[in-house]
Parts: sequence; C-alpha cells; structure tokens
Amino acid sequence: MAITSYIVEEHPGQGKGHVQHGNGKGLGHLKHADDAMSDGIYTIRVAGIEHVNHTAVDQATPQTTLADGSKLNTEVRAGSITIDSAPGGGESLHLVTDSSNGRLRVNVQHDADQIMTLGDLDELSFDYYIESSDR
Repeated sequence: MAITSYIVEEHPGQGKGHVQHGNGKGLGHLKHADDAMSDGIYTIRVAGIEHVNHTAVDQATPQTTLADGSKLNTEVRAGSITIDSAPGGGESLHLVTDSSNGRLRVNVQHDADQIMTLGDLDELSFDYYIESSDR
C-alpha cells in the first residue's frame, strides 16, 4: 500500500461530511487544508506505512511527498515498520526489530520553509519494550 496523507481540518465547515472527509481532492478540500496550514501549526495524518522485512537485506520504501510538501520514506532491516492501534486509542508508529543489527528509520525531509527542530515540537512520546533475556 502506498503512503498517503492529508491535513486535518482545524475548524469543521458547515457542509455535510466536512468533519470526516479529510483526504478529498476537490478545491474545497484544498482550501481547508491551506487554511489549516496558514499559521504553521497543523496536524497531518499519514497512512499506509507498512514495511516488513525479516531478512538481512536492506530495503527502503520510495520517497513519498506528503500533503504539506515534506517527503517521507522508511528504511528497515531485520524488522518491521507499521502504523497500528495505540494503547488508549488512536494510532501510533510501531518500529520492531529482534536483531542487534536491525535498522529502523522513518525519514522526513523538509524544505527551507518547513524546517523543524525538537524545540518546535509540542509533544513527542514513545513506549518501548525490551525482552528481559536481552538485557
């Protein structure tokens, strides 16, 4: 499945279906996305990340341009990268490897207008699990 994305509307319109449509291609959808991005603070939903590889061969997804113009691809060796249900609801990015030589990367490339530093993030959280026998 290809990686897809859309900008989440900040202020749902009065029209029917405007709360859930998200990934439409019409001019109205593009206007809502542009409005949501205008202040530089917005939410982008990404779907279709599923790259599984349980061999020692390096593999990477092709680079995909997201709804905000940034580019994303994944790299995996001896593991998997997926978007799955998160504890407590919602979705989260899962990076799994059982190899001490595994590689798991999600690369996001921004242009000069989309530079982000860790200090610009409002929230970043993750859970991890390490087998007790691996310590």
